[in-house]
Amino acid sequence: MNNSKIDISVILPSRNEGDKVKKLVPEVIDALEKTGKTYEVFAINSPTDKTSFPTFKEFASKHKNFYAIDLSDKRAAGDGKSVQYMIGFELARGKYVIHMDTDGQDNPAQIPDFLAKLEEGYDLVVGHKQKRKDGGFYMFTSKGWHAVMSMFMGIDLHDMNCGFKAYRGHVVKRLNLKGRWYRYIPSILSAKGYRITEIPIENRKREWGKSNFSFFNRLQGGVFDMLTVATLNRIGGTPMYFFGWLSIGFVGLFIALIALSLVFLDLYLKLLFAILATGFGVSAIFSYLIGLKIAYERSLVKTPLQEYGIREIFPSHKRVEIEA
Repeated sequence: MNNSKIDISVILPSRNEGDKVKKLVPEVIDALEKTGKTYEVFAINSPTDKTSFPTFKEFASKHKNFYAIDLSDKRAAGDGKSVQYMIGFELARGKYVIHMDTDGQDNPAQIPDFLAKLEEGYDLVVGHKQKRKDGGFYMFTSKGWHAVMSMFMGIDLHDMNCGFKAYRGHVVKRLNLKGRWYRYIPSILSAKGYRITEIPIENRKREWGKSNFSFFNRLQGGVFDMLTVATLNRIGGTPMYFFGWLSIGFVGLFIALIALSLVFLDLYLKLLFAILATGFGVSAIFSYLIGLKIAYERSLVKTPLQEYGIREIFPSHKRVEIEA
């Protein structure tokens, strides 16, 4: 159980937001102060041309338990967000943990709504954006993709990837995000048996910047990460059962294909095509299984904080040692 002396831990991941975050951070602090609970904030900057770190440092110098964290390693938008979440999850001491985007679209005033839902006994509360301000093409592809995700992931939420989420503190310690798996946090936790719900939230108009995710970025990360996470959720702690039965199924298909080729096709040229087709099929299967094996092994090992590329943390934090 969580024996923390902090009530709420908040994670603010920033990428290419620059000093615009100076409008959002006071809203976050004001909302936390109004709860009457103790809190800590981890504002984490990803290295880009428009850095938010100096602005975060200003707030850290004025507010107790506010930590400005600057990362050194450049990563793709999705990969970087997983790193930011994992750093925050590792450092968080709160009974409850909340993260929200820093583009100004999420309203910090709704933090109490998330806390109230957690206090009902839920382990994860996901925001469901109302009257979204995103473009028509984005909304069309988003709805279609969520329908696909619900089918593959076995969990029905309106916006699984919403950046405004709240957790019980001990729950985030069970997460080990790789690549762009942050998109599927609800599915990962659902597979572990945690109680998940959603609440409606305001979706404010973006006042600065633009989305860090292109259509190709969303498609690429969505397809491969969705297949990986969905499969790992089903494998659980017995991967050999999955791979064993899968191998038996492929052997059966291989034998059936060869038998059909010998019986129904010309014994020379068409047989050659059948063998080549089988070879390509086997190669595709092994390519996927090798990737899945690597992903599974990575999912079992958490990356140490020191390997996430933390350039600076202000003020210093006893949990983080940075090499000179």
